Amino acid sequence: MRLIVEIPVAGPEWRFVLLDDAQTAVRHGECTVDLLPQASDVVAVVPLAQCAWHAVQLPKGSDSRLLEVLQSQLEDHVLDDPSELHLALLNAADKSQSQGQRWVVVCNKAWLRAGLTALQRAQRAASSVTAFWLPAQNESEAQQWLCGNASAPMLAQRSALGVWALDAASAAFGQDAAANALSAEPHWAAWAEEKLQRPVAVSAWYDQLARCALPEHLGRGNLAQFDLSEFGNASFRHKLRQGLAALAFAPRWKAPRWGLLAFAVVNVVGINAYALRQQQQLANKRMAAQQLLTQTFAEVTVVVDAPAQMQKQISLLRQRNASLSADDFEAMLGVWAGSEAASKLPPQALVYRDKELRVRAAAPGANEQVVSALNQRLAGKSLRWYADGGELVLRAVQPTLGQAKP
Repeated sequence: MRLIVEIPVAGPEWRFVLLDDAQTAVRHGECTVDLLPQASDVVAVVPLAQCAWHAVQLPKGSDSRLLEVLQSQLEDHVLDDPSELHLALLNAADKSQSQGQRWVVVCNKAWLRAGLTALQRAQRAASSVTAFWLPAQNESEAQQWLCGNASAPMLAQRSALGVWALDAASAAFGQDAAANALSAEPHWAAWAEEKLQRPVAVSAWYDQLARCALPEHLGRGNLAQFDLSEFGNASFRHKLRQGLAALAFAPRWKAPRWGLLAFAVVNVVGINAYALRQQQQLANKRMAAQQLLTQTFAEVTVVVDAPAQMQKQISLLRQRNASLSADDFEAMLGVWAGSEAASKLPPQALVYRDKELRVRAAAPGANEQVVSALNQRLAGKSLRWYADGGELVLRAVQPTLGQAKP
């Protein structure tokens, strides 16, 4: 949804038009700022009465000090101090501007900032700021519009010469290039037809206001410039919020949203199914190890850690049968004596403690190549060599689930 709201010149009533995603007006009216409809995109419009248009010639190389140059050029053309006015340039590529000429719109800075701040405080921050009308790019865009309250008709005009408004009671209208595009608000249409003696198109204020949301209008006249650039399109965070809101709610993104949701659901279900399967396989292995332990060693009645208890029972069985286990000193010493390193690296000391054999060689030899060569000869055994500082360490490999055997 897009909200087009006209900043009031005075008073608490804000005129608005609410457009759907197809840019069709679904609601219009007047209300206080806190009662304005919520929308993902808000366009703030400066009314005709608050805008003054001036054509200026910008000197070359003035981009770095553009605001100061504009204030200097307009100093003799405005009544107020230029520093108290908000200035904004029409798009440089706009066709209403001749070569070297730029249109500048002028309005009261304090009034505009107050209006934009009021929208921001009401949680309806403007994503764009534009003028009600922009200068015509060619004669076909020239336009006259009879508007105003019931007691004071106003004739708004726009052409290649700019945008202005006159008292309709004393102005001549319907007599120039804009005659074919003359329109009037409903309560002034009959008066205009009587004066011109011909039909006059009816165009309500909300029809004119809705046109401010057209892409070609917003692309031409962005008033959020210079010291008011924190409002409107200059806000990256607002653009991000607007894009996320469109992705979440816009009808054109409905199919991708459903696809993303289906992808997420399939992944969550698949990951949970895989996790359950892995848990079941692990539980089956644990059960098999427990059954193997209790069937092999009937004296074990309570199983806490099947692999560790299996290793302990095997060690006790070997001791009873006077057989050596892989981590006994004699077995480890035999492994060292049968290795090639025993002849190439004469040991300076052999230390057996906590079921591991430490070999301290006279020459440094505890490197990855030596350890790798030693471990190749131990393939299929439950012993492994490791390097620890300048020592070679031989220790038994702890059995994993399903590896311990009697």
